[in-house]
Amino acid sequence: MNAENSKPTAPVLDGASANPPDRTTTPPDRPPFASLAVVCLYGVLTVSQFTVAIPTATRYIDALGGTQTLAGWVVGATAIATALMQPLISIPLKRYPLKKIMLVLCFVNALGAALYGLGDVGG
Repeated sequence: MNAENSKPTAPVLDGASANPPDRTTTPPDRPPFASLAVVCLYGVLTVSQFTVAIPTATRYIDALGGTQTLAGWVVGATAIATALMQPLISIPLKRYPLKKIMLVLCFVNALGAALYGLGDVGG
């Protein structure tokens, strides 16, 4: 038989000799579910905080005795603080795993939302 005319064939694996896939580990192309849950939780907390805090900041500051100018600065400071924190985020990323950082950010976000919600309780 001529080598040019022969087609390469795939090896035939029967069920007994093939190794079944290990379903207990996460494939390398997908993150673990816990990491995905932490990232989603952080996203929900951040979006909900911006959805609640930004529109109500003017009334909140007015109830605390602040001026409209202060309310504008508080709303503007959110964007400015976010921009200023971007270069600084690389420092903890070099020392701690991303999941741990995200958990701390989730805690800080939840704490800030709770304090914001309790702001009217104190009078």
